[in-house]
Amino acid sequence: MRKLRFLSAVLLLAAASQAFGQQEFRVSAWTGYNTWMQQNLVQSVLGAFSNVQFGGTSMGVDLWAGSRFQYGIGFAYLPVFSSNYEDTYTVVIIPVHVKVSASADSIPLVVHARYFLTPRLYVGVGLGINAYRVDTSSTLEWFVPFVGASGVFYAPIMELTAGLTILQDSHGKLVAGVRAYTEFPSVLNLEYVMPMLVLSYAL
Repeated sequence: MRKLRFLSAVLLLAAASQAFGQQEFRVSAWTGYNTWMQQNLVQSVLGAFSNVQFGGTSMGVDLWAGSRFQYGIGFAYLPVFSSNYEDTYTVVIIPVHVKVSASADSIPLVVHARYFLTPRLYVGVGLGINAYRVDTSSTLEWFVPFVGASGVFYAPIMELTAGLTILQDSHGKLVAGVRAYTEFPSVLNLEYVMPMLVLSYAL
């Protein structure tokens, strides 16, 4: 399902490129490993979970128009955290096996702009909407077969980027950079920042 959503977003961005008319435009895809600074909050809520994993492999697609000053739209998928808890308890004389899992993903959609300070170095900023997808489930063997809950929550988000072209040929260019997403207007609250190092390839 995640791959299907990501592919749909890629096709949507490609179709949106027609709106740029005859302007110069580029499509770039990127991947990186993100973390999340708001770990204390998650650990306080999921105190029983001994193996909370924060962040993970992120990916996204950007559509750009312009030359030195560029603007466009972008879509990304960022895992926020995942955790699993499993144990066996004895109720009277009956063993009860408990399994609980929880996970959250971040899916931002932004309108952004960037400026090339040199032909190879750029800085950028963007604003948009972020969809937090949260899933929880639990299994209590012998008593309750399944209890689960899920939901999607929306919030404004800011994107900050910087990149440096490290390889370039007639087909495209490979860019190494940094990218961060943070809740807006809580820009200065570092607990809400999701920073990452990324590699992108632009056509």
